[in-house]
Amino acid sequence: MDRELNIATAVAILLFLSVLFFSAYLWFVDLNKKNKKPENPEIVRAWSIGWANFGLFICALIISVSLTQLFAAKAISLFSETIVDQPEIETIASTEETFILDHQPESTVEAEPTVPTPWIAVLSVLLLQVPMIATFYGLRSIYPESFGGALNQKSVSIRKAILRTTPYFIRCFLAIWLTGIVWMGLLIGLQEFGILNELPPQQLVTILINGENPVASSLLVALAVLLAPFVEEIIFRGAIYRFLKGYVPIFRAQWISGIFFALMHFNLMSFLPLVVIGVFLARIYEREGNILSPMIFHAYWNGFSLLMLFLTSQS
Repeated sequence: MDRELNIATAVAILLFLSVLFFSAYLWFVDLNKKNKKPENPEIVRAWSIGWANFGLFICALIISVSLTQLFAAKAISLFSETIVDQPEIETIASTEETFILDHQPESTVEAEPTVPTPWIAVLSVLLLQVPMIATFYGLRSIYPESFGGALNQKSVSIRKAILRTTPYFIRCFLAIWLTGIVWMGLLIGLQEFGILNELPPQQLVTILINGENPVASSLLVALAVLLAPFVEEIIFRGAIYRFLKGYVPIFRAQWISGIFFALMHFNLMSFLPLVVIGVFLARIYEREGNILSPMIFHAYWNGFSLLMLFLTSQS
C-alpha cells in the first residue's frame, strides 16, 4: 500500500515539475524571440447591446438561476416529506442553502459546514450552469436584434484550437502558480495577525477526496472539465468581457471581467489566481478570435487541478 501511495506522490511531483519546467522554457523562448510580431489586441468585436440591455441580461441570469434552484430545493423538500425514515433524503433536504456548490462565500460560523452528498453536488453544478447558458441563448433567440452578435471572428477546428492553446496554457501556468504562492502567503500572514479566520476547504475538494460515490464523483469531474468551461467562457468572455471592452480599454476590460469571474466562485483562497486565469482567458480569446480557445484553456486548468487533487489524495 505504501508503495502505491509513493508512486502517486512521485507521479504528482513529476507532472507538476514538468509543467513548471516547460512553462519557464516557453517564457524564456518568447522573451528572447527576435522579430516578434505584435499581437493584434482588437480581434474580438465588442458586444454593443447598451447598458440597459446588459443590466437586463445580468438580472435575467440571477433570476433564472435563483428560480431554478428554488424550485429544485422545494421539489427535493416535498419529495423528502413523502419518504419516512430516510436519513439520506433528510440530509439532502437540509442542504438547500448550499445548492450553489463552490460558489458561495465561506461561512463565518465556527461550526463545521454541511458537505452535500456527491449527487447533490452534481445537481448543484447543473442548477447553476444550465440556467445561465439557457438564459444567454434564450435571449439571443427571442431578441436577436438586442442580444445578438457573433461570438467568433475566426473559424477554427477543434484540433487546431488544441494545438494552439496547449503551449499557451503551459506558458501561463508558471504565472498562475506564482500568483497562487504570493496570494496564499498573504492569506497566511493575515491569519497569523488575527485579521482573517482559518479558511475551510472547498466543498468540491472535500467531496472528491472522500470519494463516497465513484459514479457521482466521476460525473462531477466531467461537468467541471466539460460543462463549466463551455458555460462560463460564453458568459464571462463571450458576454461580459465583450461588453466591457466597448466602454473601457481592452486591458482594463480583461482585468474587470477576470475579477467578476473570480468573484463568481466565492472562494477567497483561489481569488487572485482566478483573476489572473480570467485575464489569460480573455487574452487568448482576443488572440485567437474564437471562444473555443478559452474553453480549452479552462478545461485544461480544471482537469489538471482535479488530476493533482486525485494524485495527492492518494498519497
